[in-house]
Amino acid sequence: MKNDFDRSIEIYNPNGKAFIPFFVELLIKLRKEVVFIIDEDLPVEEGTPLKHAAAITHFLKEFEAKSEIKLVIHTPDLEGFYNIDLEQIGELLGMSNRVRRSKKGCLNFLAAFFSVTKKIKSG
Repeated sequence: MKNDFDRSIEIYNPNGKAFIPFFVELLIKLRKEVVFIIDEDLPVEEGTPLKHAAAITHFLKEFEAKSEIKLVIHTPDLEGFYNIDLEQIGELLGMSNRVRRSKKGCLNFLAAFFSVTKKIKSG
C-alpha cells in the first residue's frame, strides 16, 4: 500500500498496538493523512473492562469517527493470515519451550524481525 503514494512511509510495530496512540497524536499534530491497519480484536463482553488491545481499537475508532485517521481492521489475525509460524521461528532462534509459550516473552518482536530479514534475503 505504501508504494501507491509518492510520499508515504510504513511503520511496522511488532509489539502489537502499544505505541499506536503515540503515533496517532504525533501524525495528527503534523497534519499527516494516515491509515492504520490493525488486527481484529477478540470480542469483549458487555460491561467488562476493555483489555489493552480492545481499548486501543476503541481509541482509534473515535479518531476515525472524527475523520482524523483512516482505520482498516484486518480480519482474520494478521499472523494467521500470512502464516507466520511463531513456534517454528522460536525454535530456529533457539528459544526454550517455556520462553516460546510465555505471553511475556519477546517472541512476537523477534519473529517480526526474523520474517522481514528472511523476506529481504530471499528477495
